[in-house]
Amino acid sequence: MLQVVFKTGFGLTVDLSNYSGAQLFSETQSRYVVSVAPNQQAAFEALAQERGVFVQQLGTVTDEPTIHLTTTERTHRINKATLESLWQHALPTLLNPS
Repeated sequence: MLQVVFKTGFGLTVDLSNYSGAQLFSETQSRYVVSVAPNQQAAFEALAQERGVFVQQLGTVTDEPTIHLTTTERTHRINKATLESLWQHALPTLLNPS
């Protein structure tokens, strides 16, 4: 979900405080994260309801290059550039730990 703002000037505010780890990482159901322009949100939600698809807003895209992630324990304020660098270099670091 967070990768959607990588390589952009945008950030995210996300509230996951109503979800358990099992709900967030379960592979038992198909889930998608989509980004919808604010002026299209009502139309998107109406179409989803018409088709019997449950949708729930988890957060918003912001103009600040920071990620604000709220969990049941606390709110994390993460520098997006730092997180993006960690994400980009995770596999090379794990595969070549020297």
